[in-house]
Amino acid sequence: AMTAAARTPETFAAVAALSGGGPVRPSDALQAVPFFVAAPISTLDLTLESGDRIPIERRPDAEVTHVFGHAVAPEGTKVENPAFDVTPNRYVTAIITERGVARAPYTESLRWLASEPQA
Repeated sequence: AMTAAARTPETFAAVAALSGGGPVRPSDALQAVPFFVAAPISTLDLTLESGDRIPIERRPDAEVTHVFGHAVAPEGTKVENPAFDVTPNRYVTAIITERGVARAPYTESLRWLASEPQA
């Protein structure tokens, strides 16, 4: 699932996606790499005041502590296994939707795309 959150008056959009984008993007080396998101309008949630409000589903600990049903970590090992992560808007170059491309300021561009009638 893809979620965009908008906050006013600040320009804010956070992108939640399958794990991999959020923790990696803050690297200084990657900040210069364009990061595009493809997301259907139906997956945007413009009611959230910030990306911090996106609920993050937790996946079962056994997905990390077991391989093919066999334990690979001691019993009781603490695990953080999010189903997805949140990429802050400062790392997002644009959000590509079926109605057009949203660019910063996302508060304005995403709301405009979401309000456009479907062709």
